[in-house]
Amino acid sequence: MSHHSFVAISADAGPVDAKAKALAALRKVRSAQQHEPLDGMWQTFVAMSQAYGVFEGDKLLACAAVDEQKRLLQYLVAPGVAGGEYFKQALCQLDVQGAVASTADMPFVAYCLDNQRGVTVHALQYELAQPALASSRTAVSFGSGRELNAVETHQLDEAVSFGTSALGADDEWLRGYYSKLIEGGELLGLWEAQDLIATGEHRPSMTQEPFADVGMVVAKSCRRQGIATALLRALSIIAAEGGRRAVCSTEVDNIAAQKSIERAGFVPRHRILTFEF
Repeated sequence: MSHHSFVAISADAGPVDAKAKALAALRKVRSAQQHEPLDGMWQTFVAMSQAYGVFEGDKLLACAAVDEQKRLLQYLVAPGVAGGEYFKQALCQLDVQGAVASTADMPFVAYCLDNQRGVTVHALQYELAQPALASSRTAVSFGSGRELNAVETHQLDEAVSFGTSALGADDEWLRGYYSKLIEGGELLGLWEAQDLIATGEHRPSMTQEPFADVGMVVAKSCRRQGIATALLRALSIIAAEGGRRAVCSTEVDNIAAQKSIERAGFVPRHRILTFEF
């Protein structure tokens, strides 16, 4: 193995930048080889992280995506490249402290296992056990006086206020995230009279065409009423209408969410693991 260093790849360099083009091409190749769906939220975090690559000329041999907490969120090697030494090099050179990896990406998990000093299950990844029936969409009931509609641009403040209250999420981050969802028609709201009591996300994957990531948030005052399960069923049907299969995830200690997800017809296929190096 040649002793090239990892160099930063700018996400803002544009499509003509050779390094950025090489990274996009390698990610496309890996996506085509991916037979199991990766979690969409973690893919969003990968896109937000800093990418580094080892190059031989213009050829990208290995790349690592590292977030602000010095966690490795993605590791890829070019076809035919042995990645073990490059992985160790990334840990050392980039001061990587840990990693977050899905068991749906076993090559990444294998490299992490070779170098870990601790591993825990962070989240469960679910897939729909049976395809949703588009014809049953109208059969999903949320209760009298409640209506599910796409969240519109003028309702952004209301959605962000709801999300920060129900999730405790950062206002600025949530505003940017919800803005993109609303722009794509991917954020739905459940209203009771004039009050927003739940939101649902339906995000068709850009890299995994057969799948769509779904998720829901229910107001604390309206939980344990079956809303989460009904919302997930509705989102699964929306995905099916678009020719996709719904997938979702939740933290390992969120037992209430797990029960709602399973009642909606999902089964846990994979795990998102947190590694310490």
